[in-house]
Amino acid sequence: MSSARSTILFSATLSPLAYFKNILGGRNEDATLRLPSPFPRENLLVFNEDRIETRFRHRARFLEGTARSIYDWARTHKGNVMVFFPSYKYLLDTLDIFEGYEGDFEILCQDRDMDEPARDAFLAQFEAYGDITRIAFCVMGGVFGEGIDLVGERLTSVIIVGVGLPQVSPEQEIMKEYYDEKDHAGFTYAYTYPGLNKVLQAAGRLIRTDTDRGALLLIDSRFASPDYLRLLPEEWHPLPRASLGFSPGETAKQFWGTDQAHA
Repeated sequence: MSSARSTILFSATLSPLAYFKNILGGRNEDATLRLPSPFPRENLLVFNEDRIETRFRHRARFLEGTARSIYDWARTHKGNVMVFFPSYKYLLDTLDIFEGYEGDFEILCQDRDMDEPARDAFLAQFEAYGDITRIAFCVMGGVFGEGIDLVGERLTSVIIVGVGLPQVSPEQEIMKEYYDEKDHAGFTYAYTYPGLNKVLQAAGRLIRTDTDRGALLLIDSRFASPDYLRLLPEEWHPLPRASLGFSPGETAKQFWGTDQAHA
C-alpha cells in the first residue's frame, strides 16, 4: 500500500471496520465508509434461538435442543438449507441426533477432505429445489462458508450454530497476547472478531440478489448479548429471539406463508 497513490479495501464482511482498519495496516487518518445493504429488508428474516448454549462446556447438554431447533426451522419451508457448525465433531454429534427425527429430508454432509470435483458435486445438488427439503450440514469457515453463489431458490435458509470462535491454538494465543499488550483487547481481536467474520460470511450465502428471499436462524445465547448485538449488521435489527416469547417456527411460517410449511 505504501507504493500506491491510494488504496481502497472493500468487502461485505469488513465488520467491525475499526478492527479491519487496524489489522490491515490502516492509519488513524484513513477514511472508512459503511454503505447500507442494497437488498430489501423485508426479503430477509433473522431469528435468534437464544435459549441454547453452544459453548464447548455446554454443548453436550444442549445437543438435543440444537438438533431439534434445526429440525423445526427446516420444516417451516420446503427448500434448500445450509447449517454451519464451528467444528466437524459438533456437526457429527448433532447430525447423529437429527437423523433420528422423522421428516421428508434429503441430508447432505460436508466431508472432512473434499477435492474440487467433490465440492462441485456437493453444490450441484442445490440445482434442484422445491421438490424436498434438502439440508446440508457444513463447517463454518470451510469451503462452503464463503465464495459460493446459490441464487434464488437454490438456497432459502441458513442456520448458524455458535458464534464462530476459532479454536484455541498457539497462533491465536500469540495474537491474543499481542493485542492484550497493544490495545487490551486480546480475546476480542484473536477470537470474537474472527468468529463474527465467519458468521457474516456464512450468512452472506443466503441473499445474493435483490429478489432473493431467505430465513436466517442464529443458534446461541451470545447473539442476544449487548456485545454481539452491536456488532451485527444494521439490517438484522430488530432481532426477534426466543427468550422474548417469539416462536421460531411460527415466525418462520409467517415469513414464508403457512401454505409453504410442512404438515
